[in-house]
Amino acid sequence: MTTLSSRDRRSFHMGGGHTFIPLPEEHHLKVVGESHYQPALAELARLPGPIREGRKAFPATLIAEPDNPYDANAIAVLGPTGQIGYVARSTAERFAETFRCIHAAGYSGATCGGLLNGGTADRPSYGAVLAISYPEACQEYLSAYL
Repeated sequence: MTTLSSRDRRSFHMGGGHTFIPLPEEHHLKVVGESHYQPALAELARLPGPIREGRKAFPATLIAEPDNPYDANAIAVLGPTGQIGYVARSTAERFAETFRCIHAAGYSGATCGGLLNGGTADRPSYGAVLAISYPEACQEYLSAYL
């Protein structure tokens, strides 16, 4: 995948004809459910990549899952090695309108930066945070861009 900064307003294409739009990256948002995706996170930790804020940085892809049987607002978080978790339920609900706009504009989802946590002797499990703006700021950004 290609990493795009929030200043680069071009979309990019992934295989299968999917197009994703980068979102602004002004805050941190914890990824949840990582305990179910430890193999993908461990593989991600082994990949070469840049360090940002003292942690391994990676490109993250966000894909809404409106057919998710547990949460119609679910947003899956994917890294270069596959799915690594979800956006928390309460936050995904706040992003629902943002992703409706993204899909209405013909995009498959969004991208932002990710940071890997853990994988040390005192914290052997991996976790991740997203570098992404609050939903309201993303919505404002998309309104100006789309």
